[in-house]
Amino acid sequence: MKKGLFLPLLCLCAVVYAEKFQGWKEAITPTEETATQTWRKFWQPRFKQKMAQAQRDGKKIDIVLCGDSITHNWDGTRQYKETFKGHTVLNLGFGGDRTNHTLWVINNKELWKNLDPKLVVLMIGTNNTPRHSPEATIEGIRLCVEGLKKQAPNAKIVLFAIFPRGVPGNNLRKKIDKINAAIPRFADGKRVFFENINSRLMDSEGKVDKTMRPDLLHPVTAGYVIWADALKKYITEIK
Repeated sequence: MKKGLFLPLLCLCAVVYAEKFQGWKEAITPTEETATQTWRKFWQPRFKQKMAQAQRDGKKIDIVLCGDSITHNWDGTRQYKETFKGHTVLNLGFGGDRTNHTLWVINNKELWKNLDPKLVVLMIGTNNTPRHSPEATIEGIRLCVEGLKKQAPNAKIVLFAIFPRGVPGNNLRKKIDKINAAIPRFADGKRVFFENINSRLMDSEGKVDKTMRPDLLHPVTAGYVIWADALKKYITEIK
């Protein structure tokens, strides 16, 4: 190799490496939300409410949901009540959460010490995509799954593909597609199951169906109906 080519090649390798592992440490480090952003002031009060529910209902809770705003916003809707009728659900979705926040929730021993759910549902990672590489997000999701296996040893864990966001071909969509292609390997078909309902949330051209997600990200009732349909077989197995 010519001496003059070595430095540019080294710099290129460094850039590629940095891009591949962007946000790695943050994505995999459990982080309690301290509400430094005004719009996240809800986080601590909501967590305290969920902690109180976990302590109050304990082993009555047979379903736990983990995730970000997509999970959070389902909480309390009529469709939510219909989907989980007859079950006690602990919704641990928090708007704006990334894998590092979900890891903190999953690793919170005080929260989980009285719980013994039969089903845990996880979808996380869309909020990682603007700041973290797919590789960092994938590892964050893997750690979430491993944490849930420890905290809920008697539960089936259903890992959902991150819902598509934005328009086909944009950077966030490309990252999400890469993540979704990797995370099925975390499912063993025995304790951990993978579900991808994204084709039902888009048209034939890959565009997000606005009747289900008007802002191209968050579901409304029509979107939650599809999610509920995918969960039905797991919910009916709970005894």
